[in-house]
Amino acid sequence: MVAEGPDDLKLELTEGRSVDWGPLKETARKAQILPPLLTRPGKVYDVTTPALPTVA
Repeated sequence: MVAEGPDDLKLELTEGRSVDWGPLKETARKAQILPPLLTRPGKVYDVTTPALPTVA
């Protein structure tokens, strides 16, 4: 895990992938969203805004 600050958390995964987690608020919702999101092809999985997760 890398943290630029308390509201900028990033998880480093295998194979060059990462998760932009953002602030700790809404952690339970982010944790629900992440597993299905990781099934999609991509390198960066962004759950900073759980209502609008993205894959790039």
